[in-house]
Amino acid sequence: MYGKSINHIADVDNLDDIIPVADAGHLCRYSPAGIEYYGFGEIPKNFTHKNCIAIPAGNYFFRHDVTSQIENAREIFREQLESIDTFMMIETEEMFLNKTKASQAIYELRLIC
Repeated sequence: MYGKSINHIADVDNLDDIIPVADAGHLCRYSPAGIEYYGFGEIPKNFTHKNCIAIPAGNYFFRHDVTSQIENAREIFREQLESIDTFMMIETEEMFLNKTKASQAIYELRLIC
């Protein structure tokens, strides 16, 4: 980031508008058969491949932390998962969400039911 944009960073609600960075992180798929772990990267919408998993659109629950919490996901979202046994959990590292320390990334944990 350079030039005049840097002066207006505090005024931007969605940094993806000025710094387009694809999501990447970890994905866990929970089911009665067990837990499947994946690394993921965001790809173009129309890309298809036999090894790709489509993440459903819809409402997500999320939480921000300064450390990875994907291992504790079931406990963190226990209220939302009360009667659900099949779901996905995504964790990404968000570089620009920390309000106090620019060098400290924030982890965003997302529950997809």
